[in-house]
Amino acid sequence: LVPLMTVGFVVVSLAAIGTRLSSVPEALRSICVCAFQSEGTGQGMLGGVGGFLLSRALRMGTMRGLLSNEAGCGTSPMAHAAASTDDPAKQGCLGIVEVFVDTHLLCTMTALVVLLAWDKVSALGDAPMLMTLRAYEALLGPWAGAFLCVAVLLFGLATLFCWSHYAGAACVYLVGEGSRHAELARRLCLFLYCAFC
Repeated sequence: LVPLMTVGFVVVSLAAIGTRLSSVPEALRSICVCAFQSEGTGQGMLGGVGGFLLSRALRMGTMRGLLSNEAGCGTSPMAHAAASTDDPAKQGCLGIVEVFVDTHLLCTMTALVVLLAWDKVSALGDAPMLMTLRAYEALLGPWAGAFLCVAVLLFGLATLFCWSHYAGAACVYLVGEGSRHAELARRLCLFLYCAFC
């Protein structure tokens, strides 16, 4: 499910970026310039360094990183350990690739789409999901917004399935993997997980 959604998201993002291809270098330049300076005063870089030192910035950055790809959370090895593979090293490399695809590829493409449609979405700065939705719609039409809604729904659903596996694996670990109660613990955990979702 996730690879298919990722490919679909990349294709739609490339189509959106392609509508304003000549503006991409300026959008990339603005990302770099705004990261290190604010109108030539260096306030952007100083603000970034100062903000990083504040606990709220650290907390929000950590939350976004975990929501983006779980890097450093320690949960993804449970998913990769459950994979049927003859080569564990190759499976580990897939774990590295997924962080790159999510963080560098998908997030950069989304940022470019938003920047390319900035003239139409800048007023939605306080609602980042709505801003992203409207940016895709502005560049590709209403169907892109519908696609994005379905993609977010499916990514969320995949996340629920993944976390149910993590919960079940944790419960089995707590009672002992070889224990005769392991399957009962896993089923009870999954029942409780579904009840709370």
